Amino acid sequence: MTPVWNTLESNFKNTLPFIEETINRWNERNQTVQTKQKGALNKTIISQVSQTLNDRDLRSKAVKKTQFKRATYRVLGADRTGVDDEYDLNLFNDYDLYQSMLSDFLN
Repeated sequence: MTPVWNTLESNFKNTLPFIEETINRWNERNQTVQTKQKGALNKTIISQVSQTLNDRDLRSKAVKKTQFKRATYRVLGADRTGVDDEYDLNLFNDYDLYQSMLSDFLN
């Protein structure tokens, strides 16, 4: 690796404990919403994210959820033959994330 990448990796490793601590602290403050996932309430947010990223089925389900089309639109210059009308691989729909963040903020 180049010295730049070594420096970046070293900085990331040094700040990771602070990042995880901050995320866990805010998660504990905001843990008022019940989740449907069994046992999720007893796990930290870091372990939940890690489990999702390490489990192929959970990861693909999360990615597929972001590719769901919620509105009708047409991409200029795109060929529509053979395109699924419900999912678009070139789409990143983060509506659910922002909807839950807004709901948490207002409650």
